[in-house]
Amino acid sequence: SATGESAPAQPPLPNPTGQGIRTVGAATPGLYAGTKRLGSCDVEQQLRALTEDDAKAKAFAEAVSVETAKLPEFLRGLTPVVLRADTRVTNHAFRGGKGEAFQSVLQAGTAVLVDDHGMPRVRCACGNPLQAPRAPKGSPALKGEQWSGYQAQQVIVIEPTPHPVKSLVLVNIADNTWMERKTGDDGAQDAVPQQVPAFDPANGIPTGPVT
Repeated sequence: SATGESAPAQPPLPNPTGQGIRTVGAATPGLYAGTKRLGSCDVEQQLRALTEDDAKAKAFAEAVSVETAKLPEFLRGLTPVVLRADTRVTNHAFRGGKGEAFQSVLQAGTAVLVDDHGMPRVRCACGNPLQAPRAPKGSPALKGEQWSGYQAQQVIVIEPTPHPVKSLVLVNIADNTWMERKTGDDGAQDAVPQQVPAFDPANGIPTGPVT
């Protein structure tokens, strides 16, 4: 679901067949958005919630494959961004004292924390840990209410960068311009990209092949 911070609208992703899932590289300029010098996620609040509940902290650590003692370092090393496209992920819920993984589509405009490979790792609104989506077995069935504008053929899967990246080029929500955010930074060091992308942010997200 969307947060109070919404990403600039983008044109539909090119998918002429209307089938399959489109893959987008995590370092693709304009894949994510943000507000210049303003983070969209309260990491310290996330940490307080985890330190108050040992079982939840353990389940969270298992979901993100990090030792429980290293959760503060892990979370503080993530980067706040906002999704610009409906995105498939493996989400996690905490039920009965245990973490439970499920496949989910996060709506464009959802604030997330991404790692240094550009992958969503935490949903800011609820603090759920995230992982890359799992390949569906057969035809996936949709559950829950669909939001206005949802189209299955417009959902993307994000592909991690092969090596850690030092920054991501985002779309500034305030004025639909480019900005660069260092990975692991909360937005305080946002700046104009050293190499400005050759396309307008309003033209949407360049995408890879449909699979």
